[in-house]
Amino acid sequence: MIPATHKLLVHITDPHTSEKEPALISAEEVREGVDMALVGGKAAGLGLLLKHHFPVPAFFVVPPGPEPDLESLGEALRGIGGAPWAVRSSAVAEDGSQHSFAGQLQSFLGMDSPQAVLEAIRKCRDSAHSQRVRAYCRSRGTSPGPVAVVVQRLVLGDSSGVMFTRDPDQPETTLISAALGLGEGVVSGAVDCDSFRVDPTGGLDSQVAVKTEKMLLHEGRVIKVAVDPSEGRRPALSPQLVGELARWGRLLEKSLGRPQDIEWTCRGGKLYLLQCRPITTPVPWGRRLLWDNSNIVESYHGVTTPLTYSFARNAYSIVYKLFCRVMGVSRRVIAQNDDAFQRLIGFIQGRVYYNLNGWYRILTLLPGFQYNRAFMEQMMGVSEVAEDQDAEAPASAWQRTLVHLPRLLWLLMSLSWRMLRLGPDIRRFKSDFEHSMSLHGGSDLEALPPEDLLDVYADLERRLLWSWTPPIVNDFFTMIFHGVLRKLCTTWIESGSSQAGDALANSLLAGEGNLESTAPTMDLLRQAMEMRRDPEITALMASPSSDRELHEILLRKPAFRSWMERWMARWGDRCVDELKLETTPLRDRPEFIISTLRNYLRAGPMDPAELGRQERLRRDQAQRSSLAALSGHRRWLFRWVLSRARQCVRERENLRFLRTRVFGMVRDIFRAMGRKMQLAGAIESADDIFYLHIDEVFGWVRGTAVSTEWKALVELRRAEMDRYRREPPPPERFHTFGPVHRANRFLPGRRPLSPQPSRSGELSGTPCFPGRVEAPAAVLDDPSQGARLDGQILVAGRTDPGWVPLYPSVSGLLVERGSALSHSAVVAREMGIPTIVGIRGLTDKVQDGQLISMDGASGTIRLLEPGSSRNRSSESRQGTRASK
Repeated sequence: MIPATHKLLVHITDPHTSEKEPALISAEEVREGVDMALVGGKAAGLGLLLKHHFPVPAFFVVPPGPEPDLESLGEALRGIGGAPWAVRSSAVAEDGSQHSFAGQLQSFLGMDSPQAVLEAIRKCRDSAHSQRVRAYCRSRGTSPGPVAVVVQRLVLGDSSGVMFTRDPDQPETTLISAALGLGEGVVSGAVDCDSFRVDPTGGLDSQVAVKTEKMLLHEGRVIKVAVDPSEGRRPALSPQLVGELARWGRLLEKSLGRPQDIEWTCRGGKLYLLQCRPITTPVPWGRRLLWDNSNIVESYHGVTTPLTYSFARNAYSIVYKLFCRVMGVSRRVIAQNDDAFQRLIGFIQGRVYYNLNGWYRILTLLPGFQYNRAFMEQMMGVSEVAEDQDAEAPASAWQRTLVHLPRLLWLLMSLSWRMLRLGPDIRRFKSDFEHSMSLHGGSDLEALPPEDLLDVYADLERRLLWSWTPPIVNDFFTMIFHGVLRKLCTTWIESGSSQAGDALANSLLAGEGNLESTAPTMDLLRQAMEMRRDPEITALMASPSSDRELHEILLRKPAFRSWMERWMARWGDRCVDELKLETTPLRDRPEFIISTLRNYLRAGPMDPAELGRQERLRRDQAQRSSLAALSGHRRWLFRWVLSRARQCVRERENLRFLRTRVFGMVRDIFRAMGRKMQLAGAIESADDIFYLHIDEVFGWVRGTAVSTEWKALVELRRAEMDRYRREPPPPERFHTFGPVHRANRFLPGRRPLSPQPSRSGELSGTPCFPGRVEAPAAVLDDPSQGARLDGQILVAGRTDPGWVPLYPSVSGLLVERGSALSHSAVVAREMGIPTIVGIRGLTDKVQDGQLISMDGASGTIRLLEPGSSRNRSSESRQGTRASK
């Protein structure tokens, strides 16, 4: 219902045409829709507010053209209520979606007579030609257009302010600024304001300023007056009114289809809206997505390339379709949800992130989700997306009984059968894997034409990726049995102490042996022992020659050359960031092997047979004491769970090496394809292929590419990736809203990302292997920087198999990312290195060379005062081994 004061419409007679034209346009006319050229942007916004039934002070509009006469103006003013009135510009381009013209044209408050209003109307129109407006228009390539004027009843608010329905810095919240008195003090910045952020659930974050002044109307002028101290310390708006205002803002945003900038005032506890316009600052809005890289960063650290991302995206889609089949999801349901599998990972500023909304959608497909919803959401780390559009409504009682329960029971039987045959399945998979690799492993990829290279790739995808079920099943049971083992250690043996239970579980899983991950390092240690027996080679390794020069010299010795060829044939695909296709494998970087051997020779004799012996003794002792504390069925069950956990963890690490070999073969295929493209003149360098999407590479061969400007694409993407490398990375976890690459600034999500030390100078993480160490920190970004390691505590953002050769040269390991089952934890336990992972903010807090202490049992790190600590590394290492 429109108030009567909004229904005024005045006509005057044009003396030249003798036709009546509207000189004043009522609020009701504006509400129903009037040509923008007649009312301008600000008045159109007020019309929208009325259309959606929000309280707006009475107003009318003076359109561009002839001035109203005083009699008509006086009648109109009486129609909207007595003085004072506000006179505001409403140019056609003002308050638009592209240009706000905020504060550019003039407005006048406190007009108390028709003559004063008429003079203010003239000044509003004239202000469109001011120097300020001309400069604004030149900078934005626009013009204000015809200027209408809004004349409105002035509400003398107790408090006033501005509301952004989306805070540009925290897009999930509504931002409200509030000051005492009139809103002129807020928009001009003349007085102190309170700030309120309201989240979608109504949660309120308040920042109340000490307000010493406010803007009031005095004798027709807006003036600044002092505020009583007690009034200035109170919020300018009550929490109830803040919540109501935020709710209005969200309703308007939803109705108008984009975030809004709203001016408001409050008098006597009643809110009024004075202005509504689109936020012209780029602000993200729309469907919320949650992104996280806390686990995937171990595989894809830092900026990667479009080819690696596009291959990984396809691989993830295939592997998790297989996982859903294992978990009893039908092929029909998988096909219906294909879009979720295609968006499991995203590419944000050159970095790979999990799209947790996609993962959540897949989680809802699994049998048993409706029975263990909260547990499964927490286990997968997707609880935050449960309120998003990917969430599935809870099942009804009959659905749970007749649909979901039978599916869950069938799944449990199926998983029990898969667990019983897991060992034979893995052996069969390894045999099939070796057969598939042998079909192409001996091929001279460089000699194959491009079409045949794509055939090799397609055959590997079909034979290997689409047959990856046993590793998936093993990963699933690794998670299950590791979790159960920790639970049993905590509840049955350590009297409910989770920290002691985790430490016991870690000890029980240490020193397992026969890990493919450690085999390359053990072979390097054995070679170092052989080299130590030869004085000539020992002298060479101690010489100032570069690693590359030494490699060339050593290759002249038949025994070393034979060993090097065998080592490279077996493990040459290994490298740092081995799942990045653009990474150079070790077979093309032999100087890293020489550097590692030099490290081992400097460190003194290290017998591979002895490495991990203490850890195996510790494991056996932990097992004996655990079994002694149990009896009956508990003892039998504990022994069975422990055996399964060890087997699964061991196979998980060994199967990861098969994954490395697949990626190595794919890397070789695309490097060969890159050389074909280079010879054809499509790209400048063979390595440029890594800046193309996998479909673009296929398109070059098959004629399906939508662009053939390969060199321009490479140059554009290389420059973009280089820029991302220079810029600070996005946080570990963040939300986006609407289109991911529209205005989103990738700011931290709700989860705190800074380290949470229990005391000043202390950090904490996930304990993986016990042992107390005090030594200087060696902060490395890349294992190639580890040439001078000798007993320091290795500090890294993340590690992968390419870091393992450094482990024998350090006394402890601290990793910012990772979990108790990450590669760092598994290998460190095998080698007996005190290790803590998942330490938030580690590389920001610890400086290279700084003396630190770590406790691998409790997961705590203390940052000690830097001093004469560098000469203590060897001594610290010795002490560490004794203190475990």
